[in-house]
Amino acid sequence: MTAQTITFMGGLRRLTAWAWSKLVWITVALLLILAATVLTLRYGLLPNIESHRESIAQLVSKAVGQRVTIGSIEASWDGLRPQLKLGSVVLHDKAGRPALTLQRVDSTLSWMSVPTWSARFHSLDFYETSLDIRRDKKGVFSVAGIEMSGDSGEGGFSRWLLAQRDIEIHNAAIEWTDELRGAPPLTLKQVQLHLVNRGRHHRFGLKAIPLAALASPIDLRGDLEGNSLSDLASWSGRFFVQLDYADIAAWRTWIPFPFEFLRGAGAVR
Repeated sequence: MTAQTITFMGGLRRLTAWAWSKLVWITVALLLILAATVLTLRYGLLPNIESHRESIAQLVSKAVGQRVTIGSIEASWDGLRPQLKLGSVVLHDKAGRPALTLQRVDSTLSWMSVPTWSARFHSLDFYETSLDIRRDKKGVFSVAGIEMSGDSGEGGFSRWLLAQRDIEIHNAAIEWTDELRGAPPLTLKQVQLHLVNRGRHHRFGLKAIPLAALASPIDLRGDLEGNSLSDLASWSGRFFVQLDYADIAAWRTWIPFPFEFLRGAGAVR
C-alpha cells in the first residue's frame, strides 16, 4: 500500500467520522424539536385550544383557499397525534355566503403540518352533512360552491384535498346538478365515501342510495393515479361499479348514452 493510498484512506475515515457526527447531532436536534413540539401541544396549546379557534380557522382557510369558520373545538390525543373535534364548521363561497355546513368533524393532525406549516391531517371524518356538487354550463365542476379546476384561487382546495391522507364522509346527502345537460337535481342519500391519497395514487369507495325508481344502492370504487383535478385527462386507473337494479331509460336524464332507446332495466357489475 502506497503512502498516497494510506493518506487517502485516512482522509476518507476522517470524512466519514465527521459526517456520522453531523448526522447524530442532526438526529438529536430533530428529536429535541419534536419533543418540544409535543410538550408545547400537550401542555400549552391543546388544553387552551378554544382560545386558538380563530387562528386555526384562518390556517384551514389558507390551506383550502376558501373562508372557513369553526363554531366549537375540542382537543385530545390519538396515540402521539393531536386530535381535534370540530363543531359547526362552515365553508363560505366567493360571495361570503355559507356554501357547506358540517355539523361534526373529527380530525387527527399529521406531523407533516409542522415542516409544511399547513393544515395536514392523518385522518378526517365528516358526519351527517349535505353536499352540493355542480357542473356549470361551461363544464366546470364545483363542490359546495368551490371550483375543482384551475391551479390558483379555489383550485387550491383540490390540491389540498389530494394531499390529505385519509378522508371519510359518513351518512351524507349529495345533490348533483348538471347545468350543462340542463338536468334536474339528482339526490343521493346515506352516502358513505372513503378517500385514500398516497402521492399520485388515489383510491376511493362510494356507497349511496338513489331514488328507488332509478336504481338500487350504488357501489362505486376507483383506483387512480394523477396529480391535479384540473387535468383529469392525464389521469389513469380502474373503476368498479355495481348496481343490482337500474332503470336505464330513466338515467338518460343525467348520463349521455351513445344510442337512443325508450325503456330498459337491468343490473350491472
